[in-house]
Amino acid sequence: MKKIAFLSIIVVILAGAIITSCNQKRQGPEIKPAHVLLFSVKQFISPEESNLVSEKISLIKGIAACSINLSQQTISVMYLTDEISETELPKIIEEKTALQLEKHEFKAGGKECPVHSPSAFWNYLFN
Repeated sequence: MKKIAFLSIIVVILAGAIITSCNQKRQGPEIKPAHVLLFSVKQFISPEESNLVSEKISLIKGIAACSINLSQQTISVMYLTDEISETELPKIIEEKTALQLEKHEFKAGGKECPVHSPSAFWNYLFN
């Protein structure tokens, strides 16, 4: 009888420990909010210049990623919203790279992109 009582207590303690450990908040890397902007470049960027421009933009504090599309002459920038604002971003990039930028609005075409226009996607599916 004592063995059963002792084993029951051990099982209850183990179950409690497992449940408590499952409910603890996991510590992980902090995820910061980020946004993406697309800029049209008013002057031509050569393939040789694109690497240098990309490096200069990537070194700006608050920039998470940068990509240059040479065929469309556009620059895509992912930036951290808690470190840099949308209004400051083009000014800083123009200052660091000596390029003239124009903000390019994201537009979905054709069947509409479900990421940029979810309501259009649902309308397409159900109509």
